[in-house]
Amino acid sequence: LLLHLFDRRHAFPELRDRHQSLRALYLSRALPAASAGVDDAPFDHPDRRQMVAVLCGHAAEQQEPPAQRQGDRAFLQRRRDDQADRSVRQIRPAMFLGIDIGTSGVKAVVLDTHGVVVGQGTAALSVQRPHPLWSEQDPEDWWKATSAAVLAIDPAVRRAVRGIGLAGQMHGATLLGADDRPLRPAILWNDGRSFAECAALEATTPEFRTLGGNIVMPGFTAPKLAWVRRQEPEVFAQVATVLLPKDYVRLRMTGEKASDMSDSAGTLWLDVAGRRWSDTLLAACGLTQAQMPRLVEGTDVAGMLRADIAEAWGISQVPVAGGAGDNAGGAAGVGVVTDGKALLSLGTSGVIFVANDRFRPNPARAVHAFCHCLPEMWHQMSVHLSAASCIDWVARLTGASGAAEVFQ
Repeated sequence: LLLHLFDRRHAFPELRDRHQSLRALYLSRALPAASAGVDDAPFDHPDRRQMVAVLCGHAAEQQEPPAQRQGDRAFLQRRRDDQADRSVRQIRPAMFLGIDIGTSGVKAVVLDTHGVVVGQGTAALSVQRPHPLWSEQDPEDWWKATSAAVLAIDPAVRRAVRGIGLAGQMHGATLLGADDRPLRPAILWNDGRSFAECAALEATTPEFRTLGGNIVMPGFTAPKLAWVRRQEPEVFAQVATVLLPKDYVRLRMTGEKASDMSDSAGTLWLDVAGRRWSDTLLAACGLTQAQMPRLVEGTDVAGMLRADIAEAWGISQVPVAGGAGDNAGGAAGVGVVTDGKALLSLGTSGVIFVANDRFRPNPARAVHAFCHCLPEMWHQMSVHLSAASCIDWVARLTGASGAAEVFQ
């Protein structure tokens, strides 16, 4: 148990301050004792009991003399049970933090190992629309909202977090300069300014349908960069890195430029079958792989929480997973992770999502084909951008109090 805790000490903040004294005690006394056969009675031996005392926050000198402890088996049993109870109370079970960078807000949720929600926080976001068809957000707002949502969770729950997962709105173009600072507001998934660029990319680069698996549409990242290249050449010339929304937050959390396969497939620069960046598709937009983040699977560790962020959030320096685009993450959450399983989601937009065990593009029917957030899995998806939002529109038009009244 103690060796296990040594290995896991960074996941238990309450043990960190006691680690050095506990380790010294273990090396100086427990190892020699083990060689003398003490392992046959690990809790009865005074050195073992002293380690448990340190673990539970009791000074060694507060313990009774070894002779008294060794001579009183009933006392030893009572003390062992008592200290075990204290250990259970002091060491919290493992928790996992999920952060979703949405369009209207950032959500942070902590789950235990059984999937039970034990804490959550939210922070609102706004969308800027300076011109018709435009939809933008300041990446700094994502970061401020992320910190606010995490800090809204009980500090005691945060201290038990052992790992972090990221999900977020897809397709948003976050353009960073050489100093990793945004060059302009991020262009979001629901921005419609790039129709002309879509037509041009479709005409010149048929590989967007064969390698990228999709029709070029304004919602994707590629035509957004083509628009910046044509309309804001001074900004385009400074682009050192292009990140998606959740991956910008990852950069601020870990210092790593990385993206998972499911989110990256939505840029239209990914060879979706090969799960790698495509030089052909990038070149069509005047970009190279040097401007792209490192690719990881959603289940991979993409980085560790930075020390200063860990301190600010009251969380250990835990691993941050590759994560997922919002739809792939939602599918994994409801168990759509094997070939043929599907879901129908009716929110602001409507989504039909089908998991596949291979790349199955169908651009002729306007079906999206992306990587799933799990290794060796893909998915098909069809999206309607105004699904349940139409019901809200009807409610406003008719004076109904809400969507429920519309159906009464």
